[in-house]
Amino acid sequence: AVEVEPFSILRLLRFDPEFSFENEVLFPVINIGYNYTSINMVDKGMVRFSRTIPTGGRKITDSIASALGKSFEEAEEIKIKELDLTKESPLTKATMALFDGLSLEIKRSINFYFNKFNDGKTMDTAILIEGGSANIKGIEKYIETSVGYASGVNRLFTNIARFDSNLFTKEYLFEMAPMFSVATGLALRGHTLKSVAKKKVPQEQAKNVLAYKKG
Repeated sequence: AVEVEPFSILRLLRFDPEFSFENEVLFPVINIGYNYTSINMVDKGMVRFSRTIPTGGRKITDSIASALGKSFEEAEEIKIKELDLTKESPLTKATMALFDGLSLEIKRSINFYFNKFNDGKTMDTAILIEGGSANIKGIEKYIETSVGYASGVNRLFTNIARFDSNLFTKEYLFEMAPMFSVATGLALRGHTLKSVAKKKVPQEQAKNVLAYKKG
């Protein structure tokens, strides 16, 4: 499990040509899986701290199914197509307790990291969200507002993917990228960085990849 999750995520970051560890930035990588969410603190090119909480996409779907009287399959489709955390609706009301709890755990984990590994000092921090529920509309804005640090969906996979345009479209890969992070990192095991040119992201382009703000 240690190899499959945090270190596979780290390997993907290292191989991405537009990602840099040059800056003193903490990257909490939040992988929202089916049953669990993992919180992985990446600092200076290393996974320094990881934890798992028992909240995942299944609980979100269950909440929608219960609130609307739908089957699990119907609720799953509603979650993907209709749930928008930037709007007030019966859907957000049904799921908000879960997202509030998730955001609280992310914030607690970041504060714990500062106290345990950085002498209680805050750091520039940028949150990466990935996993099956990362495509929920407005999730990055909600977490950014709730936790207090710049957040974005992890689509770094699209920067290293080579694909047959007759089989896949860029739009499809863009949508699926948050779900491919761990699998791609695992597939890169044993490869070297020689063919990957590392470059620093220009400041004006930072928001397109991973933005951060002070504190």
